[in-house]
Amino acid sequence: PTTPPPAPTTPPPAPTTPPPAATTPPPAAKAPKAEKSEKSAPPATKSTTTPEAKTPPPAPTPSADSKETKPEKPPAESPKESKVAKAEEKSSAEAKEKKGFGWLLNRNKTVEAPKLAELLQGDDADAPVKFLRAVASELCLDTPGFFDGTEGLTVVPDSVPAKSILLHAAVQAEAEKLQPKEAAEGTVKVAKSMIRELVEKAAAIKDSKGKREVLDKVVLLATNSQSLTNTITPDVEAGTPVYEGSLRYKTVEALFDVYLDNCVDDMQETTTAMFGSLMSGQEAPQMSMEQMEARAADAEKAQNTLAAVFKISEGKAQKLLEKKMKVATDQVQKDLMSGLMSGNS
Repeated sequence: PTTPPPAPTTPPPAPTTPPPAATTPPPAAKAPKAEKSEKSAPPATKSTTTPEAKTPPPAPTPSADSKETKPEKPPAESPKESKVAKAEEKSSAEAKEKKGFGWLLNRNKTVEAPKLAELLQGDDADAPVKFLRAVASELCLDTPGFFDGTEGLTVVPDSVPAKSILLHAAVQAEAEKLQPKEAAEGTVKVAKSMIRELVEKAAAIKDSKGKREVLDKVVLLATNSQSLTNTITPDVEAGTPVYEGSLRYKTVEALFDVYLDNCVDDMQETTTAMFGSLMSGQEAPQMSMEQMEARAADAEKAQNTLAAVFKISEGKAQKLLEKKMKVATDQVQKDLMSGLMSGNS
């Protein structure tokens, strides 16, 4: 009877084995946590791998690629090219400025007036052209021989009486077909063209007296053109026609200087003659004094007119005249003293 008890004792060990099996499931349940950690680990691996994948960002930044196709390096070279381009633009801009405002530096850079033959070209039936031709024909009376043969001029034989009246009547008739401003501007255009040719002709003459004769015509032409403008368009102020040609300002100023020399010489001769008559005991007639004053006034007016034509300021013209007058006065005084000394001896 004692042997059967050991047999039931063997089954207890069998149930004890399941507990380890039961205990093993908990570790299996803990395994999911490890999976969670593994699941969480993948993001970490992703993050670690992503930095390796993020290595491409350094690849765009690497200087190797950017240095090869870097647009910044060409700009580094382009500054030189841009400087050259800017220099060229600046030079071209300066050239344009000189063309546009050269008269501030050199007065011969103004637009040149056309020559008279070019100005008078056009349709014979065109009213402005007919007016320009009529004006030129009248003004040519003040410059005989200088514009002979110019196409478009009306030539009236000297045998015809009062030809100046006929030519002026033609100007008035053509002016009535135009607006007053257009007529005034047309008269100035004609005067400028004629003055340009006369001034350049005077510059080509070597003799000072020859220059003076042509410049006298310039003064006469400028004065009469203003008078003509005031007659046909009294309500329009046209101003003095000026020289617009290819001569340099220094050349034009030299012509004015020659003109002053001749004017001063004339005044000096008159003054010397007057003092000579007084020193000889002969009273100079009162008329000669009046003539001398009138001549001096005419000379001053002519000088101012020519200065305006040459665009020389009134102050500068006055200084040039005073300088020359001082030299002439000193010379007259020397001549007078030498005459007194010779008379006393």
